[in-house]
Amino acid sequence: MSNPQYPDQPEHYPGQGYPGYAGHDERPAPPRPGTLLAGCILTWVGSAAGLLAGVVFLAMSGSDEFNDAFDAAGADVETFLKVLGGALVVWSLLAAVLAVFTVMGNRWAAIALAVVGGSYIALVGYGIVTSGDVSGLIGIAWVLVSLALIFSGSKAWFDHNRGKGVSY
Repeated sequence: MSNPQYPDQPEHYPGQGYPGYAGHDERPAPPRPGTLLAGCILTWVGSAAGLLAGVVFLAMSGSDEFNDAFDAAGADVETFLKVLGGALVVWSLLAAVLAVFTVMGNRWAAIALAVVGGSYIALVGYGIVTSGDVSGLIGIAWVLVSLALIFSGSKAWFDHNRGKGVSY
């Protein structure tokens, strides 16, 4: 291609861009994967459920009638409910915020979300093994499905948002 206005300039200049150079790639930006959005929505729903459970546990810790029912067993139920409720509230808010950053295209947030989810799976798994109560399997499955959705097919989109160009 020749450019009559600038005969001494290279053919790819001006306006042609440098292929592979961040911000000047000729390929269009990949769309945000639907699976990533679905995984983030699952994370937000799970976070809302965890937040609600945490608030309920915190409210129950202040109930004298509830605590009196368990005081006969000699357990410090009030402290247990405060710790459990507070942890659920913090954990749920952290996961929800990380999901927001993930849907905005931040790979570090997706990795942090995987760490938070993995920690949840480890703690609930420990509870299942020590207590024999398998009701936590629903939460484990929820976290695994949402993380699988977030990470399936999202590499090109994260790469483009990071400025690395599109890798197909």
